[in-house]
Formats: sequence, C-alpha cells, structure tokens
Amino acid sequence: MAPTHGLNFDVEKDIPNLEGKVIFITGGTAGLGKACVETLATHTPAHIYFTGRNPTSAEELVEKVRNKSPSVGLTFLQMDMTSLASVKEACAKFSHDRLDILMCNAGIMDKPPGLSKDGYEIHFAINHLAHAMVIQQLLPVLLKTAEVPGSDVRLVFLTSTGWMFHPKGGFTFSTLQTTQEAFLAKNSRYGQSKLANAMYPAELLWAAAGARRDELVNGAFYMPVGVLSNDKLDKTAKDEKIAAELWK
Repeated sequence: MAPTHGLNFDVEKDIPNLEGKVIFITGGTAGLGKACVETLATHTPAHIYFTGRNPTSAEELVEKVRNKSPSVGLTFLQMDMTSLASVKEACAKFSHDRLDILMCNAGIMDKPPGLSKDGYEIHFAINHLAHAMVIQQLLPVLLKTAEVPGSDVRLVFLTSTGWMFHPKGGFTFSTLQTTQEAFLAKNSRYGQSKLANAMYPAELLWAAAGARRDELVNGAFYMPVGVLSNDKLDKTAKDEKIAAELWK
C-alpha cells in the first residue's frame, strides 16, 4: 500500500453507511481480510461474500459477525487461489444481481519457490492471476451495478511498497511458468506480483470499462477521505507498456 504521510483514517466515522450494498472480499478468513469483513459489517451492507481455504475459520467469523451485525447477510466461498479452476468455481456461486465493492485482498509473501496448480510462479499466481480471474468472472455484475443511478462501485486492490523490489523492467513474463528461483530472490518474486496489483486496475478501467486513457493515471493511490484534489495522491506505478501487458 502506498504511504499515507501520517494521514488518519477512522473506520467508525470515515466509512459511510453501506446499506443495500453487496461486498466481495478475497482472503476474508484471516488478517486484513477478516478485519475488513468485521468492520464493514458494522456499516450495515446487505451482504458480504468472503473467500478463504478454511471452513472452520469461516464459521467462527460468521458467528462473530452475526452476533454484532445480525442483519448482514454472509456467504463463505471456499477458494483455492493456487487453482484458477477453483477460483472460477467459487465465483460462479455469487448469486446477487449487484456488486458494489470488490476487494482483492488475499495474498502471500516471501514463500519458498513453488508453482501454482496451473504451473505459474506461486506469488504471481495467487497475488495477481487469481484476482484477475475473480475480476473476469465478476466484472459484468460490477459494470451493471455501476449503471444504477446513485451507485458508487469500488474495485479495491491491496498492494504493498514491496512492489519496489520488482525485477528490472517490472516483470519477467517469459519465465512466469517457472519458479524463477534461479534468477529472482523471493522478495523480487513478491515485488513483481505487487507491482501487478498496482498497475492492473488502471489498465482494467481503460480496457474493460471503456474509459479513455487521458482520464486515467496508471498506478495505485491512497485518496484521503474528503480530499478531491489529485495533488494529494501517492503515485506508485506509471509504466503504461507494462500495464498493457498485464491486461493480456
């Protein structure tokens, strides 16, 4: 995530009323994802979908949230993000006709060299490719919701300043179907996956949502609540050529 330069964010007062909204969070059974499920539920959305691998952790979270926010609908979708087939299967169980917030939160870092079940470097597979599949499956309902008057659709990617450890040139596309351990340290393998998380959303907006390139600034930003000026944004990525490769 980009630095916020000491800016404060109060989840109690800065998150608006989410009444009627449907939310989808990946990696929602632990860490930041779990905290997001718990926190957003207190702002009365209609329904929260959350993914994870552990049904027991999911059941415990559902019980905790329902005790505090009984009116909020909850659906756990078991998802193995090392398998694009599993990701697609889980997304197919999304049953609402609207989606207001899609939060791409799940991720790994500093893991030993490995490949996903589809044969891709494990950090890139989980942190980027799995989320690209989630978006591919859910983008139609996001765009449909965005056409509803008064809607405020959000696509949120959690990245990291670890993107700065990416290899020279940003990505080594030609070797993504290897563990990359022979020529990339684990922090570089993580770095290229988080760079993808920062650059992909901007290219996605242009390619899938019909926005013009001159309406966009490629990269990931933190916008303080109530601040509308672009002068306050923290830029983390700007290479349009690499962003275009990510969309492919």
